[in-house]
Formats: sequence, C-alpha cells, structure tokens
Amino acid sequence: MTIDASSSQRPSSATPELAGSIDLAELMQILAIDNNTREQGRLLAEILDEHGEAVFSVFYERIVNISWAHKFQNGEVEALKLKQFAHWKGLFAGPLDIQYLRHATLIGAVHRQRGIEPLLYIVGYGIVKTAILEIIAKKDIPSASKGRLMVALDKFISLDVGLAMVGYSGHKGFAQLFAPGFSA
Repeated sequence: MTIDASSSQRPSSATPELAGSIDLAELMQILAIDNNTREQGRLLAEILDEHGEAVFSVFYERIVNISWAHKFQNGEVEALKLKQFAHWKGLFAGPLDIQYLRHATLIGAVHRQRGIEPLLYIVGYGIVKTAILEIIAKKDIPSASKGRLMVALDKFISLDVGLAMVGYSGHKGFAQLFAPGFSA
C-alpha cells in the first residue's frame, strides 16, 4: 500500500538519517538481489506495464472493503493507483539506491502517521503479490522462467516491506521494538 510520501503530513526528520544508516548493498546481498534478479525485475516491470491497472484495481477493491482499513476520500484511490504503479515499477526496474531507500522508509513512516496498521500494509503486499503471481502463472513461458520471476518478486517484496517497516518503527533495529526480549 502506498501513501503519498510528498504529503504535507511529513514524518519525523529522522527518516533520512535512518535511511542513511541502512547498508542497502548488504541487504541486497543478503536477499541475493544480483544482476540476474535485476533482469527478472525488468521483466516484472513489463508485466506491470501490461497489467498494472488490473493489479491495483484488485488491490483497492479489496482494501476499501476492509472494515478496519483506512477510509479513502473521493478521488484518492485513483491518485494512489498511479503512485502504487510508479513505486512498484521503480522497485522492479529502477535504481535501488539511497533515493529508493529513503522513499521506501518514508512510505512506512507516512503510513504510520496516517494510522494505517502494519498488518494492513503487509496484507496489501500480499494482495499485490498474489495478483502478480496469478499473472505469471498464466504466462505462456517455460516453468523455469516462471520460477525465476516468482523468486525475484519475493526478493523485491522482502526488501521493500522490510524498509517500510523500518520507516514504521522509526528505528533501524525495529525487530526489538515489535518483539521485546528477542535476541539473535
């Protein structure tokens, strides 16, 4: 779920510093987001080019009907669909750099400020992921190619939702905030 990060309701000024403390290269190494994954990302971006309207229509149809979800104002959904499309396309095919990292953490912070629970945010990722997986499953391509696309999709989502949760928590070590007493 993407909320306008350029909103006048700005999260704390700590977000850019927080983003600057994250080693994006290390995260990408941990998630094995390599050149092959990036190539699959470009193919995922092509899928969005063709099916993005349907993917985000399904997303908002489901979200607006959740009783405990954020209530959207008139016209807000159409604007957010465009922002969703741009965010996901950037995630799949754009540079994964400090600007992306700041944007991804800022999105989490804006969602927190708007009172959108992390559960709903993660459910939103599940809705989008499922819609994209259904498109991949129907593609007339070899099974191995489908598998590579699905694995890449999961890697990108893991990166993005993780960074959003950092923005939600306002703390690099957000795991301790949600699970006190947890020790690795």
